[in-house]
Formats: sequence, structure tokens, C-alpha cells
Amino acid sequence: TLERRGVIKIYEDGLEHMYHDVRDKTWSESMTVYRIPKENINRIVYYKECHKVTIIGAGELITYDDYASKRVNYQNSQRVFYGDSDYSFFLAIDESEQAHIVELLSELHSLESV
Repeated sequence: TLERRGVIKIYEDGLEHMYHDVRDKTWSESMTVYRIPKENINRIVYYKECHKVTIIGAGELITYDDYASKRVNYQNSQRVFYGDSDYSFFLAIDESEQAHIVELLSELHSLESV
């Protein structure tokens, strides 16, 4: 896997998916954060069998060289997601936590389970 220590934060006004990219030699300090405001979410799909979440909508990707000190890597933070862009991540957690996250996501936007 290329991701380590993934975290999803769900707010009333949107969500963030954060992870360390293990290809980065300083991955213990670095962090990649995908942000999407609630009003920019067009669709959320949860694939039950493989525990994958796909979000379609407009968002942004921010890469931090050092997340604790909020030092942004501007060269790697140029990626923007548009209204029809999709972003996926896996819920590699126990079933009760998955159910809780799926519930929070469905409160954020109507959720399609397949």
C-alpha cells in the first residue's frame, strides 16, 4: 500500500481524508489531505464488499511536508478535483467503526451502497 495511517474527518460542512504517502522519504512528518466541502459533494458510493468509499465532487488535495508545523508543499498541492471527479479510499477498520463512518457520510450527503 502507498498510504499509511489514514484518517477521515467528517464535519457538518464537509470532510477530510488524510494519509501519509509512504513513497515520501519523510512520510512520518508529511501528510496528504483531501478536502471537499459538503456543498461540492455530488455523490457518495460505499462498496460494502471491499469497504471502499468513492466521493464524486469538487475538492482539493493539499500536501504537507510537515503537518504538525503546517508547512505546505505547494508543488505537490496543485491538484484540484472538479464536480465530476472521483476520490476513493478504503475503510480498513472494524465493522462497527465502518458502520459509524457510513452513517456519518449518509448524514453529510445521500449515500449509495452497492
